[in-house]
Amino acid sequence: MAFLRSFTLLSAATLTYLSNAAPAAPSKDSIDAVLQQASNFSLANHPHFDIRIHPRANMPVNSLSMLVNALDALTAIGLTDHRTRSPPMHFYSPGNPHVIIDVNPKRPATTILNELATLCIYYGIADMAGRRQYTEAVFDCLWDNVYVAEVIISNRGRLATASNKTTTGSLKPLGDHFQPRFFYLANAKNIDLATAFVTAMNAIRTFSSRGSTEVVAGYIYTDPGPQWDASIVFPDAHRPVRRLPPYLEYRYVIFSMRLALIYIFEHRRIAELGITFRIGDVYLGSALLIKGKPDQIAVATLDASATTA
Repeated sequence: MAFLRSFTLLSAATLTYLSNAAPAAPSKDSIDAVLQQASNFSLANHPHFDIRIHPRANMPVNSLSMLVNALDALTAIGLTDHRTRSPPMHFYSPGNPHVIIDVNPKRPATTILNELATLCIYYGIADMAGRRQYTEAVFDCLWDNVYVAEVIISNRGRLATASNKTTTGSLKPLGDHFQPRFFYLANAKNIDLATAFVTAMNAIRTFSSRGSTEVVAGYIYTDPGPQWDASIVFPDAHRPVRRLPPYLEYRYVIFSMRLALIYIFEHRRIAELGITFRIGDVYLGSALLIKGKPDQIAVATLDASATTA
């Protein structure tokens, strides 16, 4: 089957999935020497938050549209202040209108905390993708065991799409002359599509908890947990932050995660990818989407490849 440029037309049949076997863990010494603790998929990192997922098994949805729209939703929310509240939200991608994502506060509330919306979308979608379960669904979002919001995954034309909801279609460029550059790593290993999406979404979830204009510092890698055989590595983490502006801000990383998936589709290859963050000709930093979990040798190797792009 031809690998199509468009998200819209790519068949769900091209999706492949990870086996249940967890990847081999790097040695403790190498982790202690190079890596900080990775962002964790476990809800234990969010002790106040819980989610209950109610799939509608007899209502399948287009798997790719579900992943694309979830990525767009998380990007849009991630570029806002996670501490603020938003009215009900309605997400769809104009290029992938088959699936709609609605985020509704529990009445009588009329708004939802952006951070909570991010957690509910991410953990719900990651759980369903991990189960290979692409169907309509309702995610009940709880905070301290109180039902506070819901996320509804539906086929286009089904369920409520009230006119007072915020509709997010195409995301606009960030401005500032920000333009990330992408490249495939030498001898890049293939990554399955669902894993690439969930890994990118996890990075957005991780960074959206910080101020979007804060300077990126301290992250060496993020990964969505042992079920997903991929990581985002930041080779420049051990280097001093730039002394003068412009700086690498979290919003640039968040937006680039979405652009990375577009790049993958346009080049018809889902494989290990490098990203350099630039404003004009000014190099701000780099990130790499790699297969597996990084160890000391991998970080050193990727460091050299990233800074030359």
